[in-house]
Amino acid sequence: MDLVIKKAHMDVLADIQIIEKECFGKEMYSLDLITRDYNNELCSLFVGVVDGKIIGYIDVMLIGNEAELIRIAVLPQYQGKGLGTKMLKLAYEYLSDDISKMFLEVSATNNRAINMYQSFGFTVISRRNKYYADGSDAIIMEYQNNTN
Repeated sequence: MDLVIKKAHMDVLADIQIIEKECFGKEMYSLDLITRDYNNELCSLFVGVVDGKIIGYIDVMLIGNEAELIRIAVLPQYQGKGLGTKMLKLAYEYLSDDISKMFLEVSATNNRAINMYQSFGFTVISRRNKYYADGSDAIIMEYQNNTN
């Protein structure tokens, strides 16, 4: 399965919202919120494409020489195939000249995502108790870019 990652354009924002709905249900981002990030000069949105179909996206915010992974999502039928890791790697490579660290937060109950982030080199640096609407904690993770 060949994955291509591209900078998102305005015409794919509705596709991103469909991915949000399928991946996050009630906690999905609205089209307005996705559009706000798209229009924010600090944010970079990328889409992952397989066989011409958008199967996922990444939203990264750059602040100085640090980045925050705002969101990453892969359609359920494409999960478990390493595509999320590939998307993260390709987006990171695109941004790596500009950043020394990347941060993210993830639900403590999302073991698949935590394992993916750890395999990429992220380490746990903090925890926010009962952060999410379902009462789960948020795990704060950091990745150090040792080339900068």
